[in-house]
Amino acid sequence: MHQIKSVDFDLFLRELGLEQKFNRFAADAESKLDYASLCRPYVIKEQVKLEEMENPDDCYLEYAKAIDGVSNQEERLVNCFIVLLEAIGDKAEESGFPNSRYGYIDCQKNAVRGSTHRPDIAVYCVNDTTRRFDAIHMVVEAKTRSFPNNISRDNIGQIADYVYSLWKMQITRKFVPVIFLHGASLSLLVFFRTKTIRVDLGEAFFENEKPKKIEIQGINIVLAQLHFLLTLSPAEFGHICDFTKKPSQLCFSSGSATSSTEVGISDHLQESALAMVKADPFEGSDVFDLGQTFDRRISLRGRIAYTVKGTFKGEEAVLKLSWTSIERLPENAAYDILAKSRVEGVPSRLGKGLIFANFMGYRLEYMVLEDCGEPLSQALKRLHQIDRLGRFPGYVVSIIKQVAACLVNAYVEGIVHRDISDGNIAVRRLSTNAIDARVIDWGYSKDTMFESDRSAKVARLWHYDSKQVGNNEMAHDPFTGTPRYMGISTLFGSTFRNVVTDIESLFYVVLDALRTIYMLPKSEEEPVGFIHHERLDVLGHIRVSCIRFDDDWLADFGILKASVPGELLRVLQAMRQFLFFNDGTYIGTDLARNRQYIYTVDEASARVFMDEKTIDILKGKDRRTGGPLTSTTTKDSPTKPTRTRRKRKTPDQQEASGSSKRVLRSHTSKKTQHGRSNPGTSK
Repeated sequence: MHQIKSVDFDLFLRELGLEQKFNRFAADAESKLDYASLCRPYVIKEQVKLEEMENPDDCYLEYAKAIDGVSNQEERLVNCFIVLLEAIGDKAEESGFPNSRYGYIDCQKNAVRGSTHRPDIAVYCVNDTTRRFDAIHMVVEAKTRSFPNNISRDNIGQIADYVYSLWKMQITRKFVPVIFLHGASLSLLVFFRTKTIRVDLGEAFFENEKPKKIEIQGINIVLAQLHFLLTLSPAEFGHICDFTKKPSQLCFSSGSATSSTEVGISDHLQESALAMVKADPFEGSDVFDLGQTFDRRISLRGRIAYTVKGTFKGEEAVLKLSWTSIERLPENAAYDILAKSRVEGVPSRLGKGLIFANFMGYRLEYMVLEDCGEPLSQALKRLHQIDRLGRFPGYVVSIIKQVAACLVNAYVEGIVHRDISDGNIAVRRLSTNAIDARVIDWGYSKDTMFESDRSAKVARLWHYDSKQVGNNEMAHDPFTGTPRYMGISTLFGSTFRNVVTDIESLFYVVLDALRTIYMLPKSEEEPVGFIHHERLDVLGHIRVSCIRFDDDWLADFGILKASVPGELLRVLQAMRQFLFFNDGTYIGTDLARNRQYIYTVDEASARVFMDEKTIDILKGKDRRTGGPLTSTTTKDSPTKPTRTRRKRKTPDQQEASGSSKRVLRSHTSKKTQHGRSNPGTSK
């Protein structure tokens, strides 16, 4: 959770480009609306009895009805606030003034449909009839206690739960506003990707039956601010586009669309990837009909990538909307570089664009991609179940060769993926004998040729500084990716990521997918090689130890060696030999200690899972240093690893073994968690 920063209302509106619109609104409201006349909050106090009031008006009666028989102070507060919101709407309608675009649902006692959440008030677009949580525009949370300074940890944690769910469920989110009513005070909490701000509007309720003039003026200002926020469209306040109900489609058009929130964009640029997005079709737009959203883990900060299946121009496709820091490489930039050289194994893009070049330090880009099939583990499980002719080992070998070729050819163009995982390898069966594998999600890739003219041209198109982003991506090398599949050198904090570290991740991904097929008997615990640990270096020690010994390395990754077909076993052994042995000597410890280790390409082992062209590329120059990526050994037949027997352990090995045993004891019944890692930690 970010530290909450307090800002005033005018500054907040200025950041969103809404200051002038509010000034016009406030000037009209002052002459047409008397908000204070709608406010009777002192009836919330239990000691005030309706029968003791002289000639109560309709407004008093509405408040009295809202609190009749309600003893809970917080519930009385919420009920009266709903009356106030509805009264503002009625008054605006009578005066011919802009009314609220939203309706209000009391959720104090019943969870919102489609969730377990119970915010005090759920705010919806008036035309939305689903009343589901994934259609909420914003929420209102109320507490009888006032928080003039810091909001309590419990309360902010509860609000953050709502915010997290809205970010996860709503692909159109730009930021999440929350109205926080605490005592008589009204505050606005706004959750951006980079920060959380608090805007204290002021006192929304009178404390006395006969308020002073200055109190009336204050109430009028506060409620005018609240009313203004409720007249803003979703596109102006919280979403990337306007809609009157949960959208069923998004419509895109490339062009030179900009907004007042975009900064740092040169007007003289002729080429631009800037695009527009709306909920309804418009001239020149391409329509994506939204289907199922992939369920992916997100955080309240950092990159978010939404992927949605649907149809585009009559074909099945996948829409990807990505919020990324302006200091990171746009995924579309990586795709442009790969597409120019026609690197095989990369999904085809059917549409692309940049919706925001810089919104509060983040860009929003979109791409429409061909549907590439299932994640690797799901595909292998299904292929194994339907295999009746013994073709399954060949399928796996074909997938490995295709992915390895894609990674190596991408590296030739200066792109390193850095997040090879089960979900980022998509597989589909083309025919009885043909399998197509694609490497997807290049959102964590880096451009090693960021100082080239080519990269500078791509950077102008996608509105980023190629040198600044390139250096920043290099700085993120040690902790970019999924810890479960990180290479040994990366787990130990190496700042040198290249194609071989991607191939090492491919090795772990394949092992993880195969272990569910060739599982050890009566194995319910997480295999040692994939066990989760908060410290990445501990996981690195465990992995060094697991891969070292010929006898049981497959078992340490949860695979029963005797059940693996010979053809497939040969490929796994060859990958292990290629990655972790140099002339028969195990190099796992070297990978842990030497952060810029120069690999040796054992051509005989490489031929088992790579084609000749891929091997030739691997023997070329390193794109970062200009020196050799690898050295080379050549033998006539596949190299059999020198048998590594268990010896007296060195202190490093003893530490790895001790860590491994401690981890096993503390994670007996726990499953490995997937996620991104922060420096020195994994999530």
